[in-house]
Amino acid sequence: MLPSLFTSQFLARLETLRIRTRRRFLGSRPGGHLSLRRGAGLEFADYRHYTPGDDPRYIDWKLYSRTDLSAHLPSGKIDTPAALARHLQTIHRPGKAIWLSDFLFPAEICQAGLNLLRAANFDLAIIQVLGHADLDPPLAPAGARLVDSESNESALVRFDAQAKKEYVRRLEQHNRELRSFCHQRGVHYAQFTTGQDLQQFVLRELPALGMLT
Repeated sequence: MLPSLFTSQFLARLETLRIRTRRRFLGSRPGGHLSLRRGAGLEFADYRHYTPGDDPRYIDWKLYSRTDLSAHLPSGKIDTPAALARHLQTIHRPGKAIWLSDFLFPAEICQAGLNLLRAANFDLAIIQVLGHADLDPPLAPAGARLVDSESNESALVRFDAQAKKEYVRRLEQHNRELRSFCHQRGVHYAQFTTGQDLQQFVLRELPALGMLT
């Protein structure tokens, strides 16, 4: 049962929308093909670790998913880049990729995941979804026990006005870095908060950003 927000009029409008892509992809029509002729090639030597400044197109994400090359990205329960790399092995041709997440994890993990999708030649867009509590968390100066929904680990956190001020500062900086990373690499970025009008966001903002048409 869909929420009441999804009225018949809204669903009818959704059916008319198309995901917009900024590049052409190979299809099933006759065209370029592999040649059976042998020619001079390059002899493979070895892999080396990725370093900042390397072109992400040359990352071997299949190897990445089979090894612990991502171990240096935090010791959390979920390894987002490795999970993406494993999923990419099941996709045989590029297309449009839309990643929905709160992106509230370290910037290097966000960037590694985005670079994997870019290296696989996807036309990429991300939608950052944040709740009211993410943007304006309630104060808990006496302390509150928080439980991680993914790992079930808990911790007693004291969250006073000064801690909230620092949290908001870091959140804004994190989101700026995410937007800047996307802008510099031609990745569409949109942010949706739970207090927004979903219909306006989908029918107006996403088309204006070039994600839908």
